[in-house]
Amino acid sequence: MGARGGRTIDSVTDLGEDARGDVYVTDSAGGEVFRLTTTTPSAMRLVPIILDATGRGESRFSTELVVANRGASTATIRAVYTPAALFGGAGGGTVSELIGRGQQKSWPDALAWLRFKGLPIPDASQGSQGGTLRVELTGLVSAADGVVLARTTTPSGPGRAGLAYPAPRAQDLVAETAVLYGLRETTADRTNLAFLSGATAGTTTLRITLVSGGRTFVLPETVRLDPGEWVQLDSVLARAGFASGWAVVERLSGPGPFWAYAVFNDNGTSDGSYVAPVHPVRSVATQVVPVVVETSAFESELVLANPGSSPVTARLLWVESLAAASPRRFVAAEALGAGEQKILPGFVDRLRAKGLPVGGRGGSYAGALFVTFENASGRAVQGYAGARTASPAPGGGAYGLFTPGASVDDCAFREAWLFGLRQDESVRTNLALVNADPDGGSVTLRYEIFEPSGGRKVGTSRDFVLGPGEWVQIDRVLRAYALQEGYVRVFRVSGNERFLAYAVVNDGPAAGGTGTDDGSFVPMEAAE
Repeated sequence: MGARGGRTIDSVTDLGEDARGDVYVTDSAGGEVFRLTTTTPSAMRLVPIILDATGRGESRFSTELVVANRGASTATIRAVYTPAALFGGAGGGTVSELIGRGQQKSWPDALAWLRFKGLPIPDASQGSQGGTLRVELTGLVSAADGVVLARTTTPSGPGRAGLAYPAPRAQDLVAETAVLYGLRETTADRTNLAFLSGATAGTTTLRITLVSGGRTFVLPETVRLDPGEWVQLDSVLARAGFASGWAVVERLSGPGPFWAYAVFNDNGTSDGSYVAPVHPVRSVATQVVPVVVETSAFESELVLANPGSSPVTARLLWVESLAAASPRRFVAAEALGAGEQKILPGFVDRLRAKGLPVGGRGGSYAGALFVTFENASGRAVQGYAGARTASPAPGGGAYGLFTPGASVDDCAFREAWLFGLRQDESVRTNLALVNADPDGGSVTLRYEIFEPSGGRKVGTSRDFVLGPGEWVQIDRVLRAYALQEGYVRVFRVSGNERFLAYAVVNDGPAAGGTGTDDGSFVPMEAAE
């Protein structure tokens, strides 16, 4: 293989991609690493699952798809659909279409779009359908300009319930091992695991080990994935007799890479909460759980896990930012044994029980939570933190969403983007901002709103000055700009602290009105 300047790559041993989308190859003969360049950058995204399917309790799931090009040139969408064997495996193929500069396209029913484009996918009268969607955007100015995400929902109560999930990039896919925390199997909830292959050739084989309180259970069968294939294991913890725990997913053979995720399903409403995989070796830096809440409608549970072989202490700092004129700080600790996972319901009330002066029930409290794990010597060690915020459903069960903890190192410094925002007769979108450093200074943030058809900026917000660790939410962020769809750029105006931005797409046009108020968590994209 020839390289620029007359140099030669003799034997390619590895391929990799950095956060900007640049591709690198390793030459075993010369021990060198080469960056490959192209005049037309592209972005590959792998949508884990798109559905037109019946679930438990006659729930009917469908998937909304959003594809965005935030760059300054027209690009081409090339989407490859691989049907899942679970749903009959019919109708696979490739479709394409153009997406303009700054454009965000959305399809309320992804499978209906593929059928319209000519794929022979059976309709709903012939049974459930679903599969993975590999989306490549070519002709971009930068690989970071291409974004894909999906939201799967089902009719429930007075509206709909479901979950959103970003389509991972090529560099996000797992090469060897992934861990999925927060799993539970109780009378209230069940947990499904799903796996898909990111390979374009060969069969990938995975082994799943379940862990709970130091006990392990290896599933007797392996998961085999052909290119693009999706497989789901229902109520996986029941196989081991565990009520709570996590899963370790390892590649045994085949080319990889792969993706794995978990969904907590509420047994009363069929509402799901999406949980992304994490690497088995993680940063020991402080984790930012975007928000924990207690209001008349919503309450948060906290998930903490210790993957290590020795006891640890989770040091908790909650910066409550809603109830008072200025943020209040509450400090607590939770002990975790070796290999222990704790799911702590009613976290704010748990702080009250520890004697902290949060305020009485009946108020409204919200703010970011900062978690650091320490061993007996006080040294920072690995751990996992996340929160599920839910609201009781009138007919039983609950509607909610999961917000994973993010390492401070992974938070944005200059800017972040959020796509798939909506405000119409069916849904509303709230935007939230967090100063990710609870021990630093203030940061000033501002956001810009863009309309979806051509990326025209339609407005700019006021400045939000956030003190250390402070959280703020902007309800129905599109309403002031008379947009039904759009996207947002959040950027730092001043200060030196990192920040976190996220959105929540809620069912119903306004809180407490028509709809379920169920939320779908939308993480920031292209954070810098």
